[in-house]
Amino acid sequence: MCAIHDNDRLGRITPVNLLSRSAAAMQASVSPPLRRRINSIDRDIMLVLDADGVAYKNEAAVAQSMSCRRVGSTYYTRSFAELLAREAVLHHGQVRPMVARLQARMTAQGCELVSLLPVDVSHWLKLIEYLFNSPIHEVTEPRASPRML
Repeated sequence: MCAIHDNDRLGRITPVNLLSRSAAAMQASVSPPLRRRINSIDRDIMLVLDADGVAYKNEAAVAQSMSCRRVGSTYYTRSFAELLAREAVLHHGQVRPMVARLQARMTAQGCELVSLLPVDVSHWLKLIEYLFNSPIHEVTEPRASPRML
């Protein structure tokens, strides 16, 4: 609810129906739906970072999904990893301008939960370090062909 309020204030919109909009955002993003009989859902949902924005997902679905990876307690998708790697290189590893650009991009795409992105620089540095140390980002030098010699 606070994220939707923040988004409204940034867009200079008077915040209205925050509770119902928050419930609708949770219901739309958490799939498969949670059991209706439980009140404490904080252990059953996870925040997932995606290139399109931030969303809550069902923990059981995220744990079984091959499309999400995890660094610490942060789950992210491949599209977010590619976006983060591109932005990290573009901003020479400077976190604050990189995060501001990510927030602007997600806001432009209509994500109302942008303020849920991590704010701690060390959190982002762990993500970037993990990405650039993963096998998918290893740089191999091209071999010279006999014709080039």
